[in-house]
Amino acid sequence: MDKVQGYIAFHSLSIIWYALRKRTDSERRFWLKNICNILKVVSATHEQVIEAVDNTYFRDFEDCLQDECAYGAGLQYIVTCNVKDFENAKTKVCNPDEFIAIFM
Repeated sequence: MDKVQGYIAFHSLSIIWYALRKRTDSERRFWLKNICNILKVVSATHEQVIEAVDNTYFRDFEDCLQDECAYGAGLQYIVTCNVKDFENAKTKVCNPDEFIAIFM
């Protein structure tokens, strides 16, 4: 199996921070630090954010930002359990099982 580098969109960290709201501040920081040690953080430019705002093909703005981050970073795949909401993505999209099958 080839080595695979994982990435996370910058705005996902604030979503994870919020999801961990019942944890202590130090626990939340611990989890975010670990995630950032495993996955490389990618961002979007001002222009990409504006493009996401204007993109009416995505129902979910956060999904559109995910695609803009992946596309801007030149990534091969977005791996998600929510494939149907990415049918208009610029980046190839697959579910976790498909991704494992591709790289095994």
